[in-house]
Amino acid sequence: MNKERTILYLFSINAIIYIASGFYTPFLSAYYAQKGIDAEKIGILLMIGPCVVLLTQRFWAKISDRTGKRKEVLLVTIVGSGFSMLLYYLGNSFLCMFFATVVVTSFTTAVIPLSDAILIARSLKEGYSYSIIRLGGTLGYAVMTICAGMYLKTRPQMQFVFAFFAYMILFCFCIGLKEERNGQIVINEVVQENEQNRIFKNRDVYIVLGLAFVSQMGLSFYTGFIGPYILEKGYTQSTIGVINSISALSEVPVLFYINRMLRKHGTIKILFLSCFLMGIRILLPIRSGIIGIVLAQLLQGVTYMTMYYSCAVYISTCVYEKYQTKGQSILNVVQLGLGAIVGNLVGGKLIRLLGYEKGYLLMAGITTLMTICALIVYFWKNREQRNGGDVCEI
Repeated sequence: MNKERTILYLFSINAIIYIASGFYTPFLSAYYAQKGIDAEKIGILLMIGPCVVLLTQRFWAKISDRTGKRKEVLLVTIVGSGFSMLLYYLGNSFLCMFFATVVVTSFTTAVIPLSDAILIARSLKEGYSYSIIRLGGTLGYAVMTICAGMYLKTRPQMQFVFAFFAYMILFCFCIGLKEERNGQIVINEVVQENEQNRIFKNRDVYIVLGLAFVSQMGLSFYTGFIGPYILEKGYTQSTIGVINSISALSEVPVLFYINRMLRKHGTIKILFLSCFLMGIRILLPIRSGIIGIVLAQLLQGVTYMTMYYSCAVYISTCVYEKYQTKGQSILNVVQLGLGAIVGNLVGGKLIRLLGYEKGYLLMAGITTLMTICALIVYFWKNREQRNGGDVCEI
């Protein structure tokens, strides 16, 4: 397979991953609200996924890295993701949705870290730009959320059937995926002796993980409740689809320039900027109607994509080769696990106690304050870490 065909193939895989996600994730909280579930219970349902991440990511990563069969483990999670979507048709009660969400997220939350571990490692090894491959996910998600939103406006229950078929198509694409099997490779004895208990090559990674947590906390709150907020304002599923497409398209210029930005400014500066912008993004929908919501969605590229891409590539670069999947899974636990749990749990309570506008205002303040605290810690620790040469630059 020549270079162009390989890039197109990997591009397509990433696109289908996010197309499958685009069928249901933007509309799920609004679907819950339409079924009569209140904001606090929606927060609980949204928190299930992050809790499952904490419980299952280590399991998937352990199997993947120990056996070296990352592709096979990925295929299992894809099939599980597809068939588990059908569990949402068991009923409309809170308990039925609770059960379906537990099973669904046990599989779906593993698909992205497992695929990232394979695609990023292959991109770095063969000299491809992962940003081009990841562009497939952005464009696929952007197109699908518009199309799905228009259709789901009158048939919201069909989102799970579409997601099922998308995951089955993804399975067919991934069968031919090739990967470097590093799980069973014997490494240099000196490396084993000195670093056998370490996953990461440096300590700056903990700052990266901390900022990933702060950003995801704000993002989970924002995305988790923006759907019900839009419905409360009198808009429809179609509007949700359009604004999610806008947010996805805002990632495109970021993906074209992200590598240049990282080389010029470094990962840490980009991450701090993303966190501060996340605070601003949470503020924008307040009392400004659809214009504020659109402006907030336009910040998706410089809040989510800069954070996601920078963290994923940084982790891949600064993790020992045999722990590629484990490194991405740790990032996933911090973001989709801890950060999302706090964002959804606190968010549900804030919305119930204060309402949407005051809840968004307070969360914006919390996100900004935590970013400032992280910045102080970074400056305090930075000189000592750099003097020790314990830094991994990309």
